[in-house]
Amino acid sequence: MTSAWSDPDVQRRLAAVQLCVLDVDGTLLNSRHEVTGQTRAAVHAARSAGLEVLLATSRGPAAVRPVLDGLRAPAGAPFVASQGALLGSFGADGRLEVWAHRPAPLDESLAAARLAGSLGLSVSWYARSRWLVEVVDAAIEREAAITRSRPTVADLGQQSDGPDKLMVIARHDQLDLMHHVRHRLGPGLRGEISNPTYLEVTAADVDKSSTVLRWSSARGYGPAQVMVMGDGPNDLGTFAVAGLSVAPANARPQVLAAADLISPSNDEDGVAYVVTRVLETRPRSRPR
Repeated sequence: MTSAWSDPDVQRRLAAVQLCVLDVDGTLLNSRHEVTGQTRAAVHAARSAGLEVLLATSRGPAAVRPVLDGLRAPAGAPFVASQGALLGSFGADGRLEVWAHRPAPLDESLAAARLAGSLGLSVSWYARSRWLVEVVDAAIEREAAITRSRPTVADLGQQSDGPDKLMVIARHDQLDLMHHVRHRLGPGLRGEISNPTYLEVTAADVDKSSTVLRWSSARGYGPAQVMVMGDGPNDLGTFAVAGLSVAPANARPQVLAAADLISPSNDEDGVAYVVTRVLETRPRSRPR
């Protein structure tokens, strides 16, 4: 790992980075779903040095808020949420500010939710800051504990607007059923696996990479100025739109194989390691 990071070509590519795109679960957060002090300090140092930091997660906005609080991020810090369906920030008053929003088609989402529910899978419906479920089962309780957010019980069949995303959670003995739902999605939907038991369903033209690309382009960054870091299969798209991709050592095998660089794991402050390596290549950087 040390030799790869010290390679002159890697050093050159690190020096070009202006935007750090960070996945949250399994990357920014450790296995206890916490922001460590070392990670917080490194992200703060990056922002102080003029690097932009963009969180890109499958979490809904309400579940992003505790992460931003853990980082002590400034009001207005941008993030990509709901697997790319929403780009926004939280204002100084704590309210969600939506900058871009691409919900999934209603009818196809309702059909997917009905199918998943009929198979005994756990179904969540995310719309802006709302997290809706029909029943708070064991999977939902675990998700709530991980994300430090709470769902609202509602009749998903009565929703009148398409969701930002559906999340389908399976037990390990239900993985075939989850993949069956993925293969039965309508043409207006796409399904991404974020970890082996989670299926994230969005509009067909939405994923994290499409929103990251829109944001980075709007900010005037070319691919060589963008570094992304993620651990799951749903991060592979972001690897394709960035000049430099990094996987923590705990990432899924296909992600490790696709990454340009491997960092220490999320339990070894991998994000702090990577951000520090970027900062070391640009000691006289100036804020944009």
